[in-house]
Amino acid sequence: MSSSPPPPPPASSSTKLFIPQPKDEDPSCRIVGILERKRPEENTQGKPIALIIHGSMGHKDYIYQRKLAALLPMDSFRFDFRGNLESGGKWSLAALPNEIDDIQCVAHHLHTVYGYLIRVVIGHSKGSVTSCKWIAGATKPLPGEGGEEGGGGEGSEEARQVRAFVNVAGRHRMYKFRYLYDLHEEAIKAQGYGIWKVKVAGKPVDARVYPHDIEAFSNWDTTYVSREFPSNVDVLTIHGLEDGIVPPSVLIPLSLSS
Repeated sequence: MSSSPPPPPPASSSTKLFIPQPKDEDPSCRIVGILERKRPEENTQGKPIALIIHGSMGHKDYIYQRKLAALLPMDSFRFDFRGNLESGGKWSLAALPNEIDDIQCVAHHLHTVYGYLIRVVIGHSKGSVTSCKWIAGATKPLPGEGGEEGGGGEGSEEARQVRAFVNVAGRHRMYKFRYLYDLHEEAIKAQGYGIWKVKVAGKPVDARVYPHDIEAFSNWDTTYVSREFPSNVDVLTIHGLEDGIVPPSVLIPLSLSS
């Protein structure tokens, strides 16, 4: 007598979240993201979750992000930074501090509302730079421990939960980004800014690139990598040797971190 086949695994679920970002100048600003749950019938309290972070002019479903969320053996959350695709706020090339605030905002929401523990962070390109800085905030005092209130990931309880970081094409030698000024030099001299023409979610987007933004991006301090990145976080770096946007010579040298 043959045994009956095992029951199929429970279906996963995808839920769009609209998370208030109180640090934006617009009080109605929301960060929009997708919560992927592998077993939606289970309680999320104390469960691990992965954050999937996009890069410049990206969005929550570009390149590999949606496929990766489906393949991960754990729940995940991917979202649009402010000024990108569905999230509110304004886009700026040099908005790295804002993006660190956005990571903290969604991490705090997932932890306090759902009870998740932020165990894995997967960052791509600029999203890897901001993720790395946010994780480094785990070494800062929490508010009440001598730290200041707010300030992105600095003094973040959620950053202290991270145990693994995947660095996908993260930039470290930021000064090499000044090549962007050369690309837009003629337009900057003529009108004060260049136009970065890209496609976002299949639609053409013209983003203004100002010289002060290029300078701020190029001067972003990455020395925290060797000084502050927590030693209890495992790191996997993935980088294409023929990457023409972020050459291997500028990648984040997390192997040199303590």
